[in-house]
Amino acid sequence: MDATLLLAASLVAVFFSSLMFVNAIEYAGSRLSWSHGFTGAIVAPLFTSIPELALFVIAVFIHGGTSGHLIGLGMIFGEPFMTSSLSYFLVFCAVVAAFALTGRKTHSLEVDRTLSIPFVFVLLLFPFALLPGIIHSVYLQYLMGFVFLFFYLFYVRTMAGRRSSVEEEGAEVPYLMRLKDHWGLAALQLLISAILLFYGANLMVQSITLISGIHRVSPLVVAILVIPVATAIPETLSAMIWAYRGRNSLAIGSIIGEKVLYATFYPGLAMFFIPWELDAQVYLSVLATTVVSLCFFLFSRRGRMPFYALAIGLPFFLAYIVSVIAIL
Repeated sequence: MDATLLLAASLVAVFFSSLMFVNAIEYAGSRLSWSHGFTGAIVAPLFTSIPELALFVIAVFIHGGTSGHLIGLGMIFGEPFMTSSLSYFLVFCAVVAAFALTGRKTHSLEVDRTLSIPFVFVLLLFPFALLPGIIHSVYLQYLMGFVFLFFYLFYVRTMAGRRSSVEEEGAEVPYLMRLKDHWGLAALQLLISAILLFYGANLMVQSITLISGIHRVSPLVVAILVIPVATAIPETLSAMIWAYRGRNSLAIGSIIGEKVLYATFYPGLAMFFIPWELDAQVYLSVLATTVVSLCFFLFSRRGRMPFYALAIGLPFFLAYIVSVIAIL
């Protein structure tokens, strides 16, 4: 199949699987009495990050070598940056669309104050992912790996014990349950959507990588820019759908939850297997992610975020592209 047609087909698959996913996971969270903060920041990212996990494992453990390690590091440092900049900007676009098409009045997003917790983990931990690249010690790298994995487990435990600070609306009935009222159909819909998300995102990355090869784009650009953009699409689409529907805590939480995975779990795992050789683009991505996360932390502590704050990271994204092009 032509690479462009493959990309279009994968985009359609990811879009519709995202619709099914947000519908099912929101209902599951409601039935299990999870807060929107916990559902968005913990549960949803575990499903939407399935493509990233698969690609990470394939790149690091199966493909291996210099290129495999490069892709692994590119995902670790590129993904949080892309979600901080491009993903939140697309959520901003969804909110603007809601203003125009649904008559939404408020110009601020009321969010669960517990979402400030994930931003704290990103702010305090992600910059330290640079340390093994500055102090070249294999023992330090292994120690940091244990520390990062520990803090991810601590993060999950912390979020699980928190209650929502905002009144939460009831969830819509899953699409499959509209055929027959049985909770098993909700679980089936969640499983189907997760599988489609995996295969759709995988096809998307393959098509983008193929297109970049045809146009002779540098493998470095694919590692730190193209693949993170492609693999962030499932959670970004989920967040956009939630934002359009006014489910603000789920929208913000699904993306910050993804960032915590890449600020704790993925670096912790990678430090046991990948040589930590960093470049200027990595430092820029960490700086931008930290600045954007600080702004979002301050807003989420207040429980109210102006909609334009979602566009804060766009200038960093544009600057990042310019810096990448400059090294070609």
